Amino acid sequence: MAPVGSTAPGQPPGDATRDLEPMRLPVEEPPVPAPPRHVAPRTALWIGMRVGYFVPFGDLWGRCVEGQTTCDHVDGTSFGSVASTGPLLEFDVGARLGRNYIVYLGWERAQLGGASGPSPDESIGYNQRRSESDFLAVGFRLAADPDDLGLVLDLAVGARRFRAYYEDNVELQLTEAPLESRLGIGLDIRTSRVFSLSPMLTLGIGSFGKADWVNRDYVQSAIPSTSDRLTHGWVSLQLGGHFDLFGKQ
Repeated sequence: MAPVGSTAPGQPPGDATRDLEPMRLPVEEPPVPAPPRHVAPRTALWIGMRVGYFVPFGDLWGRCVEGQTTCDHVDGTSFGSVASTGPLLEFDVGARLGRNYIVYLGWERAQLGGASGPSPDESIGYNQRRSESDFLAVGFRLAADPDDLGLVLDLAVGARRFRAYYEDNVELQLTEAPLESRLGIGLDIRTSRVFSLSPMLTLGIGSFGKADWVNRDYVQSAIPSTSDRLTHGWVSLQLGGHFDLFGKQ
């Protein structure tokens, strides 16, 4: 018998150590994770509408009341003197890009009540009946989680016009406001592959460059010659419903 650790006759050198090698077991590779299943489409035609409530604030124009050396304060004509709160309706059409991003065109119509205060021009002694405003804008929308529930940011820039209607077919027309800006924050609630709801609070600011009293017989500037235009604003609470049509995953 050959001693332990020795090589038996006819056995290649080194074969005696094979019994001491560790056993190697096959290792299974982990399964490849399944690709994420999105509910919202990656690209789609985005179309829908919003309803809400419009609250105006700020000043339309103002005149500096001078003191001895400087302007002590500004005598402003408030937005509330020509409009009161009221409902709004907006239609949107755009495109969903990369699932989380939306670009769109929006048209907002705010149907406002008449102001309860005095007319901005004391020489115009008419009683106001109602007012309305249109906002036509280009918007960008960012949704944090378009597949389920997440925050959404909405930025829109566009042009606004305003009409106030008085007795005897007299109108106050406010125009030349091409850079009205609106920022909204809310929630994006996905209810199906093609539909989502969005409650949202918005804040907007802007400035009208022109204001006219208009009748069938005359057009008269509503801004006194010594006044400068000021900044007005609005707040709105909205609920939007939008469809993703012809979507691609």
